[in-house]
Amino acid sequence: PYFERALALAEKVENWHGVAAAHSGQGYYFYEKKYHQVAVDNFLKALRIFKLADNQIEIAKTIANIALCKTELEDYEEAKLYFKQADSLYHKLDLPANKSTNLSNLANLFLRTNEPDSTLYYSALALNIAHQLNDLKDIIKFQEIQQLAYQRKGNYEQAYQIVDLNRYYRDSLLNNERIRAIEEMQTKYETEKKEQEIELLNAENETKETQRQLWVAVSIVLTLLTLLIVIFYIQQGRIARKNE
Repeated sequence: PYFERALALAEKVENWHGVAAAHSGQGYYFYEKKYHQVAVDNFLKALRIFKLADNQIEIAKTIANIALCKTELEDYEEAKLYFKQADSLYHKLDLPANKSTNLSNLANLFLRTNEPDSTLYYSALALNIAHQLNDLKDIIKFQEIQQLAYQRKGNYEQAYQIVDLNRYYRDSLLNNERIRAIEEMQTKYETEKKEQEIELLNAENETKETQRQLWVAVSIVLTLLTLLIVIFYIQQGRIARKNE
């Protein structure tokens, strides 16, 4: 319903970028709900608009999304073509993270169609990018794809080596997450400490300012009292001289 309202509003004001974004949103929504053909229809509508606007990044992402939908629809040949189009665009646009994800999805497709050699080829390309980006989560994920491919080929020794290697990467990932958690706690502690120091300094400054204002007020009162006393004695002196 939200995307339908957004689509209607965008069409009414002729905001074509908004129209494309709404169709993409509907595509994601229907993909998650497993209405894959409806998702494809929406992604294709978005794709036409993105092409008119020459929005290359959104074109690449939308083509990759269509490939995923085609995979779920078991239209594997079409899916392969879309994945390869997206791969070419991601390479041209220099978007390595998107490229590696797209390649891993293509590798998974070949795993579905029982083509382990192609699975190994595309997962190796994805894995190479993951190593360049030092993305441990993707490294583990892509190696798991390779492990399944080797099992399909009956190469259990190689599959076991990957299982063993992934233990190392999982330990590294866990250590990195622990280090990150400790660093976050340290940063939080330092931030809170600094905030407390600032609050204490502000409180001290406020106290000093209050004391300063108090001394100013006391000085003014004492000055006025002194003037009053002086005036009083002057008047007393005048009265005494008149009585003489």
